[in-house]
Amino acid sequence: MEELSYRVVIKRAKKIIGTYSESVPIKSYLFMVREYKRSCRKITYLIKKDRDKNHKIVEIQRKYKEEISALKREIKKYKTMLSEKEEQENFILKDDINQITSQHFSNEDRDKLLSDVVFTLSKTVLNFSKVDIRFFEDNKIILLQRAIFKKVKLKIGSDSSNVVAGVTNTILRDNFKHIHKEFARKVLEASDVDKGVFKFFGDVAVYDEDGIRWNSSAITRFMHDYLRSIRIIERLNHDIVQLTQKSKEYESIEDDLEMDIDEYNERFQEREKADKLLDVCRTKIVEEEKKLSDLEIDYNNLLKAVTKTLLQTKILHKS
Repeated sequence: MEELSYRVVIKRAKKIIGTYSESVPIKSYLFMVREYKRSCRKITYLIKKDRDKNHKIVEIQRKYKEEISALKREIKKYKTMLSEKEEQENFILKDDINQITSQHFSNEDRDKLLSDVVFTLSKTVLNFSKVDIRFFEDNKIILLQRAIFKKVKLKIGSDSSNVVAGVTNTILRDNFKHIHKEFARKVLEASDVDKGVFKFFGDVAVYDEDGIRWNSSAITRFMHDYLRSIRIIERLNHDIVQLTQKSKEYESIEDDLEMDIDEYNERFQEREKADKLLDVCRTKIVEEEKKLSDLEIDYNNLLKAVTKTLLQTKILHKS
């Protein structure tokens, strides 16, 4: 653990500083500082743990204290630079940022941008069948900022990172709850697993407005029934369209006066069969839509609960 562990932690801390370029929105340094502090605490823990066991601890401690001091100086320098940059940004964009955002992003443009961002993130780095709620909480802001930043830059065509960052943060701030609601939809979709356990929530329980507790197993069972009902209705609608088309085709063929009696009887029977199947499908879809209507009530309550949980996860797992 000794030297290798220290090297890993120091390397991580240094990497944190190099990760944040000027193109990253201004508030990102808060995350850098948090990660940096975690690295320092990790080093302190390792040093304390090894103090009585490692006879080389004095040299290791001296060496890495020097590196920690160097990192602290870099942090201080970086924060000073960011503070100056923030003052400049506020001066330049205070009166213009909302106008720039409105000019380039209609409601439809904004909705499409956020939909694309949520879809892409939930299929890649925030794949909810692979990550847990703690990973989501620790990384959602910076991932959203970077994803939105890229799309905003392409849309407005500005060379000013301050302008792009300002528009990015405005969109993120004004649509924060909406974004989490869309993430909640993706979480619920991902919970419908065929095998294994949906592990995203871990030991974090979800409570709806009625005070009902939803654990991962309960969510998976409900979403299986809910999505199954949707798929059944989609299939029935497809079958109704196909059978209606067939019935119309048989009806037009029956008007053919040159058709012999045997062929006519065959076509008539086929039409009757299609009409019976059509009636069956229409009856089933009424029943299934009633079932789905009842499930929709629970789904909307669950969606609200998951959205609230995603917004409040810092409170739920501070430890």
